[in-house]
Amino acid sequence: MKQMDSTTPDFLPVSTLQTVSDEESSSIYTPEVLSMSENILSVCSEAGYIIDFQKRRFHCVSNHGLFLCGHTKEEAMQLDYKFYSYIVHKDDLRLLVRMYNAVINSPYITECPENIAHFSFTVRIKVYPDITDETKYQMVYHRLRPVFFNGKLCFGICMMNISVLKTSGNLSVYFEDNRDSFDEYSLKNQNWNTKQVIDLKNREILTVKFAKQGLNNKEIVGALGVKYETLRREITSICEKFNLGTIGQVIVYLTNHLMLFDTRRTSDTTKKRKGKSKKRCPKRKLTPEKLKYSQECLDNRQSNRETAKNVGVSEGCIRDAIDSGKLHKKRQ
Repeated sequence: MKQMDSTTPDFLPVSTLQTVSDEESSSIYTPEVLSMSENILSVCSEAGYIIDFQKRRFHCVSNHGLFLCGHTKEEAMQLDYKFYSYIVHKDDLRLLVRMYNAVINSPYITECPENIAHFSFTVRIKVYPDITDETKYQMVYHRLRPVFFNGKLCFGICMMNISVLKTSGNLSVYFEDNRDSFDEYSLKNQNWNTKQVIDLKNREILTVKFAKQGLNNKEIVGALGVKYETLRREITSICEKFNLGTIGQVIVYLTNHLMLFDTRRTSDTTKKRKGKSKKRCPKRKLTPEKLKYSQECLDNRQSNRETAKNVGVSEGCIRDAIDSGKLHKKRQ
């Protein structure tokens, strides 16, 4: 291991934290807690590590190449925070310090810790394995979940994955009681500002989920019951919403931000569309009897239009029922 850079900044002044008492420490730092932490990290597909904010060290780290970058777990544990200087781009190192301090000194930590879902940020980390003579870096997304004991910040569970974002920073905080917005930190102004989460319709979410399963466009068309051109327009629209180039990048973004399978978020766009349609066309409502008959028609491989005509409702009503999971269409 090369000599560490002597300019490595000091991480997280302990004076900014409420310290735990000796009695609390005896309940926190037990072999059982450490063993459980290591076991959880060992089964995660993402790279991960747990920060001990009280003792200013790593509590444990996963045996994952994205974080270790060719080093061993023992080396990372021995160096503690100084390990960052071996893997993080030198221009991002002080940025990482600023973001960690912004997290610890944020009003969310002191005023509403129970409502924090997680913090997130991006920094450049070494590419491993490196097959060139020149050291290369990749943007890595970090998702940090603070853990409190008696209202005092003790640990930070940090999960890492490859990011599709192009810039370092992007410090944000997400909340338990509101998944439709988040707060973003301005490094320039040193304040937090509320932003809206990008909204996807139910069918757009299904499109991304099917793509994540490895289905090709033909298979997705059959699963959704739409035309090929409709799917192409929808994929283009999804990518434009996130300012990304491919559906694969969208999958990475949604997975990192825990948005793909978040049942606590509901598409406002879908709710508005359904509400307006009900006023416009009372026949759009499917009774239990019509729902059962619609499923029989779909099981007989009838199209959405044929099913709607036989049941006596609009084609949009059948599509809405498929989007919401009330009806299931067999693949062609």
